Amino acid sequence: MAADMAEFLWRKSLNALQEAETELFFQFTLASHFRRIKQVMESKNIKICSSEAPSICDMLYDLNDVLVECQSFAHQRKAHKKNRILFIPSMDCRFVGKRKKRLVEIKKKFEEMVVDGEGQSSPLRNSPLKSREGNGSEILGFDDNIKEIESMLFENISHENGVEFKIIGIWGMGGTGKSTLASKVFNSEKVSSQFSRKIWICLSGIQGGEKDMGIEICKLMLKELDYDIDELKTDDITMMELSQTLQCLLSYERYLIVFDDVWPRHANILATDISSAGVLPRGCNGTVIVTTRLQKVATRFGAEKIHLPPPLMEQGCWNIFEHTVKSGLCNKSEIGFDQCLQKIEDEVQEDGFKLIGICGVRNARKTTLARKVSTVF
Repeated sequence: MAADMAEFLWRKSLNALQEAETELFFQFTLASHFRRIKQVMESKNIKICSSEAPSICDMLYDLNDVLVECQSFAHQRKAHKKNRILFIPSMDCRFVGKRKKRLVEIKKKFEEMVVDGEGQSSPLRNSPLKSREGNGSEILGFDDNIKEIESMLFENISHENGVEFKIIGIWGMGGTGKSTLASKVFNSEKVSSQFSRKIWICLSGIQGGEKDMGIEICKLMLKELDYDIDELKTDDITMMELSQTLQCLLSYERYLIVFDDVWPRHANILATDISSAGVLPRGCNGTVIVTTRLQKVATRFGAEKIHLPPPLMEQGCWNIFEHTVKSGLCNKSEIGFDQCLQKIEDEVQEDGFKLIGICGVRNARKTTLARKVSTVF
């Protein structure tokens, strides 16, 4: 569970950095530091074990905090400029100096924790979230969702004809557990016993034009099928050649393919070059699962059944909170301090002398908060 959480946060943080490149703050002084961290995360592979997971989560939380602070500061500075309000240079320098120091420390930790991915298994963003400590029941609050997806997979199944071809969409806002849910279904024993071919492709890191993107997706699919791509003439390989090779490998096989983190730029490629073009054999008991933040993307790809993970009930939320505290993923003495720290930090950054008091009833952890503040400033 701890390793899965760290792996999820790693991918989420990388996606946040990739999306932030188009935003205002990347014109900001600290942009180069964020880019270097993003490059490290993209070019390196990471080995996560349960003992290291808490420290990796702390590092990723810290990175996300700095990212959000810089985005907020940049938008605040833009608003001042738009309204012709003087932006105090000393405040700018102070903010940049403190965040630069934190980013340098974060980057150093990243470089120490990651290892060169050459010769290792495929990067995290191109691999399913394989469970390291047991079965899918360890993902709290997902049992009903897993059962619902499995019922969609095995609907209309028969021993003679197997599973009819279908496309299932899992959509929802970022952080709702779409990829985790799909990975638990993908790795479950019940599903593995029914599908002889399984492919997992994460599309968030695939860039380029439509032609190059389609070829790249097909190559990744062949790699997941353990096909030696060196046998193909990679210099002038065409989409038709790759399609024919995939058809041969998937024909007469019951296959399950997961296209994870699909965006609009991928939807047209999947719908035209992959699905409609016949790359995926229709009469061979195949099933495709698409995870996306946009329902229209799943519909564009032709998803007949669409699943939206519902919000967790009160008991499910409490189970996750209790497990997180007990597993050491967070310091229970500091839970709920984020808003207080942010408020104090905003007050400290204002010019002039100030006296800030921290008060509350007994056991309100006033001293703990004060110590936490002293480590930030």
